[in-house]
Amino acid sequence: MTVAPENPFWDFSLAIYARDGVAPACLSLQDRLAVDVNVLLYCCWIGSQHGTILDADMVNRLVGRVSDWKMRVVEPLRSVRRALKSNLEGVPNEGREALRSDVKRLELQAERLEQDMLVNALEIPSKQARDDLDGRSCARHNIDCYLVGLGIEMDPITGTDTNRILDAVFS
Repeated sequence: MTVAPENPFWDFSLAIYARDGVAPACLSLQDRLAVDVNVLLYCCWIGSQHGTILDADMVNRLVGRVSDWKMRVVEPLRSVRRALKSNLEGVPNEGREALRSDVKRLELQAERLEQDMLVNALEIPSKQARDDLDGRSCARHNIDCYLVGLGIEMDPITGTDTNRILDAVFS
């Protein structure tokens, strides 16, 4: 097995996703609103780690870069993994669970490749010299820009989920 090249965004995502309440918040946004969690986490990473503010064009480039991969690879793997979570008549549980574990590993590899694509989608500018915005404000702006691009309005549940993620990033 080859080792994937270093990707600080991947390391960031693993650390944030493991924090209390982040996984349920991400899955809520993904399942309720079709938010791409990798793009959402990229918005946090680029804002918090690089002080970068994304505009609508940049967000569109990010989404465009990964949309085919997400639709044709990540989502089908996720669908299979979720289907295997249920008891399927005639399928031995042990075999089903082993296959589910294999699919979960493949799904994670596909997510990692998507994150590599995101990192390479934009030239990351050096930290912006803006006294008026801190990393949290940059990340918040980026998330809002992404959600607006998806046509998502900030309702109380979405606000709670995104704030939980931001709190984890900046705790």
